[in-house]
Amino acid sequence: MIGGQPGAGKSSAQKLVRDELGTGVALYDGDEFAESHPNYKEIVAQYPFDGHNIAGQHLPDDLYRRCMDHLRAGDTKYDVVASHPLGRADWAEGWVKGFSDEGYHVSVAFVATHESNSLLGIADRYQTARDQHGGGRWLPAQVHDRFYSEIPDVAHHLESRGLVDSMYVTNRDGDLLYENHRGPDGNMRHQLGARDTIVQERAREPTGEEIRGFGESTAYLRDPERLGPGQKAEPVHPLVADTAAEAERRHRGHRLESAGREGPPVSETTLPEALREAARRDAERADDPGRETPTRQNSPVQSPSPAPPAPESAPEHADDTPRAGADDLDAKLERIRRERRAREQAPDPDAVTERDVRRRRETSDDLGREVLEPER
Repeated sequence: MIGGQPGAGKSSAQKLVRDELGTGVALYDGDEFAESHPNYKEIVAQYPFDGHNIAGQHLPDDLYRRCMDHLRAGDTKYDVVASHPLGRADWAEGWVKGFSDEGYHVSVAFVATHESNSLLGIADRYQTARDQHGGGRWLPAQVHDRFYSEIPDVAHHLESRGLVDSMYVTNRDGDLLYENHRGPDGNMRHQLGARDTIVQERAREPTGEEIRGFGESTAYLRDPERLGPGQKAEPVHPLVADTAAEAERRHRGHRLESAGREGPPVSETTLPEALREAARRDAERADDPGRETPTRQNSPVQSPSPAPPAPESAPEHADDTPRAGADDLDAKLERIRRERRAREQAPDPDAVTERDVRRRRETSDDLGREVLEPER
């Protein structure tokens, strides 16, 4: 799981891991769910700031749960790379347990960068998508700030309670700054340091290259010909301009306060290499030498889902393959529901109830994304 405040660079870290681990990796990014709406482009064009959330709210209620159960509780076990803010301890813990309860080795990597970089990242990401596709993801600065302030303590919570098998901290370029791993006794192998590493990396003096990159991003937002020579771009919305200006103000203050301050040392090991090494250690400990993930400790639990919406009429001669795939998934989910009903009659029903409650919460929060009042 790749964590960090909005705009920190989680998607870039996710791509780095995917490229290194190969094509057999399943990717999850909750921010991309809305893009599966068939009218996504039209919605974001009509509602530039709110369109992404509006499209997401009009997807089937059980879509998220069906996808996650397919990944976590299906017969086939996938390597999964998930991008998520992990901006609150209970959300992060629920996300981790959702996979660890199904026998996954769970690694969490937090992307650490100063708030000015991520705040500008939100503005730049939105405007670039607006220029290229007519609209994009927007997140108010106050939500960014709330996640930013919570993340160091969230990292410490996951590490100190031994909730993760491996904990990593990277910088925005994907360089590995910190790693710690849970030993066979359930305790972390080394002194806890994820929180301090995040704080130290945020507080260090920016490099000359980073300062130039920041300036190029702000210049793009101000450039009336940013679409290319002879193509006049629409004016940047005041909300985007104000967010970029606030990022610049924080950046100037950070450069003054951080002068001469060093960051944590950069490891020669890359994050993908560290992930492969952790998987190797797990395989050595497993009873079956060929396994790269621990044996599943609990069976999947699936709370009843609403009936899926009626599909739209298919064009003539449409390929039946997607429907067959959906039928297979429906059959798999029905099997999961039957297993759940059988477990409810087994001893220790309280443990089942606790997991049920956590699973049901996931759909409403996506364990990290709140329903926000639209901002215009």
